[in-house]
Parts: sequence; C-alpha cells; structure tokens
Amino acid sequence: MATSTAAATLFAASAGAQQSSSAAPELAEIVVTGSLIKRTDTETPSPVQIISAEDIKNSGYTNVSDVLRTLSANGSGTLNQGFGQAFAAGASGIALRGLSVGDTLTLIDGQRMVSYPLSDDGERSFVDVTAIPINAVEGIDVVKDGASALYGADAIAGVVNVKLKKSYVGAEFTAEAGTTQFGDGTTEHASGIWGMGDLASDGYNFYVALDWHHSDKILGANRDGAFTTTDWSSLPNGVNTRPGAIGASSLVYPDSVSGYLVNPTSGAVSGFLPGCDQASQNANKCTFAFPGTIQSPTTQINILSKFTKSLANDWTATVTGSVFDSSAQQIAATTFGHAFSNTGQEQGSIVNITFSPGKLAGTVVYPVLTLPATSPLNTTGATQNLVYSFPDVGPYQVDVDTITYRLFGDVNGKAAGWDIHGDVGVMYSSMTQKIFGELVPGAAQTALNNGTYVPGVSTNGQALFAGENSTHPSSTLGVVDLTGAHDLVEMP
Repeated sequence: MATSTAAATLFAASAGAQQSSSAAPELAEIVVTGSLIKRTDTETPSPVQIISAEDIKNSGYTNVSDVLRTLSANGSGTLNQGFGQAFAAGASGIALRGLSVGDTLTLIDGQRMVSYPLSDDGERSFVDVTAIPINAVEGIDVVKDGASALYGADAIAGVVNVKLKKSYVGAEFTAEAGTTQFGDGTTEHASGIWGMGDLASDGYNFYVALDWHHSDKILGANRDGAFTTTDWSSLPNGVNTRPGAIGASSLVYPDSVSGYLVNPTSGAVSGFLPGCDQASQNANKCTFAFPGTIQSPTTQINILSKFTKSLANDWTATVTGSVFDSSAQQIAATTFGHAFSNTGQEQGSIVNITFSPGKLAGTVVYPVLTLPATSPLNTTGATQNLVYSFPDVGPYQVDVDTITYRLFGDVNGKAAGWDIHGDVGVMYSSMTQKIFGELVPGAAQTALNNGTYVPGVSTNGQALFAGENSTHPSSTLGVVDLTGAHDLVEMP
C-alpha cells in the first residue's frame, strides 16, 4: 500500500508540474493495434511491443519470420519452413504466449491476410508471415495480450500487425550470400525498393519492393558428430534410436532395409531375407541412416507495390498489391513398414500408419503386408507377415509451391467530425503439393503376390505402388470494412 501511495503522489506531482509549464509537449494521437479507439501514447490499454524499421535493420535478419521468431512472447507453437513432416509444410507462423498459430492474429496495415492453404495439424488456420517483403516494412506492433473482443477467437493469444511503409522515394538494393564449409546449405538473398513522388509536394507516392530468398538443403547424412547421432548406446542408460535398432521409437519389430518375416499367428520372427540375420539384428548391426534434412531447401519471391494519392480536404486513397511465391521441400523416412507398439492391435500384428492431407495420424490403419508362400524368399511354406522399409522407394518427400495474391484499396479522412477509414480487398492463395514415397498398400500387396516386386532385389517399387500424389488446396479471403470514430462524451 505504501508503494502504491508513493507512486500516486509522484504521478500527481508530475501532473501538476506539467500543468504549470507552458512548454509541455502536446501528446500525439496514435491508433494502438488491438483497439480502434484513438488514445494518447501514454494510455496503452494492452502491452504492445513496437519493432521499428531501424530495429529490424539492426537485427541483421532478412525476413519477417526471423524477426518475429526472436520475440520472447513467441511460444513453442511456432512454425517455420524448416520444420520437417509438418502438416502445413513450407510455411512460417507465429504463436504468442505459448498458444498455437491459430490463436495469434497476423495483420498487414491493420487488415487481415489470407490463410495459408494448409492448416496446422489439419485444424488451425494461420497466416504465413514469410509472405511479407521485409524491405517494405515500416514497423511491427505486437499485442502480447488477448484481443478477441475486437478481432474474434483467432486473436486469443494476441495480434501481430505488420505496418508497411506509407511512402518511399529513392532506390536501394542489397544482396548477400553464404555457404557452409561442406559446400551445402548455401543461402542467397537479394532485395530492392524503388519509389517516386512526394505526398506533400507532388500529391502522390508510388513504390515497388522486391525480396528474394533461397536456401539449399543440408542432409543429416552429410553431418556427423554428437548433435547428429541417433545412437546413444555408448552412454550410461543410453538408447540406440537408429532405424533398424531393437526398440527404436518403441517399435515392436525394428525397421529393416533388407527385410524379415514374422509368423502371423505367434508373432515370432520366422526368417530373414538376404542382408541380415537374427544375430546381427540382436546386435543392432542392421541399422541404417535416417534420410532426413537438417535444413530444408526453400525459395521465396516477394513483390509488393503501393500507390498513395492525396485527395481534397486531407483525404488519402491507397492501393496496395502484392504477389508472393514460395516453394519448399521436406524429406523424412518412409512412413510405411513401421511396427508400432502402442496401436492396441493383437499380438504379432504389424500396423502401418501414414500421414498425408485428409488422413490424420492414428486414424488410418493399413493391413499388414505379407509375403506369399510361393515367393522364393519365403521358406516357411506359409504366408508370412513382411517387415520391410522399401529403400528403393526412397524417403517420404513433400514438395510445396504456393503463390499468394493480395490487392487492397483504402480511403482515409475526416467528415463532420468523424475519422473515417474504409477498406476493400481480395486475397487468394493457391498451392501445388506433391508427395513422393507414399505407398499404396493394395498395389504393394498385389506386386508381392504376383512376383513383380521382390524385396531386396527389385528397384521398381516407386513405379508400381508409390507414384507421385498431388493436391491443390487453396484459400480465399474478401474484405469490406468501414469504420468511423468520434468523441461522444468526455469521461471524468
């Protein structure tokens, strides 16, 4: 209580000093992200972090995604283009206060942006923050508090408002590149901005900004050392998690690139195909490298233009258009041929689970593949379950290419004591997603039955039962917005 009283007394003294001074500066009105009510800059209703263009430049980062990723309020639900096996492959999203990307609203100049065509975990819509050229950004306001009362449920965690430059005159160009000591993971970045017209003297301004990023992949197989190993068996109580190791990832039956058979009745291993045997498997000598990526290859091209015209009586009209093209690739181990221990299936069964758009993890259970008694590799005289990771099919790979269009027009001015702001906009995002290495179980079983595919010998698995799959999701958003603000009554 003493502290509160002292603070109140100090504030009162400060206020009295300002009233007695004729040179006290007049407080400017600002619009705080998360509220449409104009206030002075000492009356912020919610905690707001302001990142200026100078802050962005001094940070050394070259895209909006990296800038936002450094925020302490940006939580564990953050997405980035390097995140492997993501449902929303190829996108970056911000997640404030430990909540998800679906609870954080991302705005551009106070207006919504079209959602990424793929949802996070198949259920949460979000904005790809890489779809904004950083050289056109004037600043970023981050509301680190809920703003759902104004914006709705997608602003529960907070709001990120990326503010574009109102005008730009002149030209600027930057370029940079770098690579690793191994010659992979090369990154390149080039950007430029050019503008003309002074709003005060010419009555208009027009500028265009271009931003290009590219990064090459880094494969896990091309690195060694403690940070890339998956075999911790040399440490006290360490576990070998390499694919093919006993107990790796809690699998009932270890993965295998050579293949082995399991008795469908007893669940016991009944034979090995050439390349491994029981003793070698028990000694974890039949393991293989995980074909994943440390850094995924990505490319982004961003073009944004903005035209602003001064009208009569201090009114202004603005038209903003942008095109964003983003491509990314994710590589992971094949999801077929894995035997999970937590599926609740009967003893000895082998359950294969795959992930792809429209098929949620844990809900799609494929029948186990079998090797017929007629196969020369099956010496048991009866059909046996087959554990095989199909190395000739290659890793599970997802390629995405997304193009996003945004066109906005807005007018601002005063009329009859009202501050009026009107917007109309249309946005469209379209994706081509290609999936490689996803097996079709029925086709694979047919090829095993008729002998057109022989495990460990054939190399035509991709053509027979793991061909390219493609989808074309899209997202569309239209906006019509008209707001007016006016002082109604002065509160005591």
